[in-house]
Amino acid sequence: MHFVLLLAILFSFAATGVAFLLCRKIRDWRLTALAVLILVLAFQQTYVLLAHRALPGTVQPTSSSWSRTWTELVASTMALLMVMVLSSILRERERSERDVKSNSELLSQILRYIPHSVFWKDRNFRFLGCNDNLARMLGFDRPEDLIGKSDFELPSIDPELARNYREADRDVIRAGHSFINLEEKISQADGTLMDAVTSKVPLRDEKGTVIGVLGIFFDITERKRAEQALRESQHLYHSLVESLPQCIFRRDRAGNYTFVNQRYCDLHLKAYDEIVGHTIHELYPAEISKRILDSDLGVFETGETFHTVRWLPTRSGKAIRVQVIKTPVRDEQDRTVEVQGVFWDITEQHHSEEKLRERDETLAHVTRLTTMGEMVAGIAHEINQPLYAIANFATASSRVLESDDGNTQNRLLEWNRKISQQANRAGDILRRLAAFTKKSPVQNTRVDLNHLVRESLELVGLDARRHHVKHQLKLVNDLPHVQADAIQIQQVLVNLLRNAYEATAHLSSPPHEVSVRSHVMQNNVQISVSDNGPGLPDQDVDKLFETFYTTKPDGMGMGLSIARTIVESHGGKIWTQANPDRGATFSFLLPIDSGDRRLGN
Repeated sequence: MHFVLLLAILFSFAATGVAFLLCRKIRDWRLTALAVLILVLAFQQTYVLLAHRALPGTVQPTSSSWSRTWTELVASTMALLMVMVLSSILRERERSERDVKSNSELLSQILRYIPHSVFWKDRNFRFLGCNDNLARMLGFDRPEDLIGKSDFELPSIDPELARNYREADRDVIRAGHSFINLEEKISQADGTLMDAVTSKVPLRDEKGTVIGVLGIFFDITERKRAEQALRESQHLYHSLVESLPQCIFRRDRAGNYTFVNQRYCDLHLKAYDEIVGHTIHELYPAEISKRILDSDLGVFETGETFHTVRWLPTRSGKAIRVQVIKTPVRDEQDRTVEVQGVFWDITEQHHSEEKLRERDETLAHVTRLTTMGEMVAGIAHEINQPLYAIANFATASSRVLESDDGNTQNRLLEWNRKISQQANRAGDILRRLAAFTKKSPVQNTRVDLNHLVRESLELVGLDARRHHVKHQLKLVNDLPHVQADAIQIQQVLVNLLRNAYEATAHLSSPPHEVSVRSHVMQNNVQISVSDNGPGLPDQDVDKLFETFYTTKPDGMGMGLSIARTIVESHGGKIWTQANPDRGATFSFLLPIDSGDRRLGN
């Protein structure tokens, strides 16, 4: 009896101790409730033993049915509650294990397919694990083959690199701090080195104690190559930009400079920082900066290259003539974000061209005088005819006045009218001669080429009659005007007409025909002079417009050369071609005046 009672008391104390241990070790309200139930049940069982097994010397209760009933009810209830709690705990544990397994599988999938290399080591710097990517890179078939090894035991890692890895790992473990995005070299199984960005963080247990190091790195070899290529490209671009004799700049839409080369700075007598980041208004007067910005905006809006030649003032006070080219700078979406420009000084070239132009004008004037010298006999005859008519009418008038018949007044009025006509005719001849031989600077005006053709035919009319030439005029009505120097273009027409007349002189019998045609060719006016002469040898066609080349026995070879210079200086073109039957056609075209509403009509 005493032994049984002692066992019950010991069991009660043991149950109480287990309950307290569960409460301290397991932080779960359900386990805590279970411990409390165990404690209550232990005391209840002790009570039952005391109630039914009285200690020696004590008096037994007369009736215990009520206590046994209560005890059995409490015991059943307690047992049921214990089962329910244990069942809940088991379900929760099963759910937690499933979650852990699912998370473990998810983590395994991430480590397997992530493009980075991941590893973790213990405090002795030996691998605890890694992902497949790192194992393959180091020449292992499975991540498990790497476990337990240090960097020094891997044949693909150079000892010097292994020491660097060891020092980095030691710093992480010792300091307990992370190292993020460190660039370093990583050895690979094939012996090559890979540029990588590595991050290492300390591994800690549940108490926060550092137990190892976790690392991750990814390959940046291609990025490093691209960066190196970019640096080399930038260096090459910088070298070219700084060595070129041109001024180079970049501006945004607001006119702010984003780049200039040193030559640009030297021209404006400013330092780089005094230009870049500042606006164009700080470099040029308002009128000039507005004109420049307008051309910039044209590049932004059209996306097309802009060309121009202009005078540009400098801070030295000297204006220079510059050739300017502007191009759009586009981003990845093909949007124009900046304008890049380059210009260079062509002042000397401009002066040389001016001198050359003056020489060409002088040569053209001399050629006109030469032409006039060749035509002087015919011109004298042209002038003599109206002068002879004037003299005859004047003599007749004198005789009529002397006779003084009744019809004197009417006849005198008629003859005076004819005298006036002949005088005007002589004046027109002299006016055309004066205009043709006059030396004056080039003056481009709006010119009607049909009218100029008729003027030229009048000027060479005697040559036409001397060669018995029959003209055919095919001039388009309402011909658009061109911007040209009328005297120079007339010189071209006179040269082509006289060449055509001379070509027909080789014909043994008439008709000697020369036709002049005008028509519109796109945005140009074309004039063609055709003859029915013997034509031109094929080998001569390409040389006809060369200086000093001539097919005439007494020619100088200057006429067509000067004609080409004149036409091309007007932005036009001159050429020749053989006619289908016989003879040749010389043609030239000039751009239509942009202000003419009949442009391209």
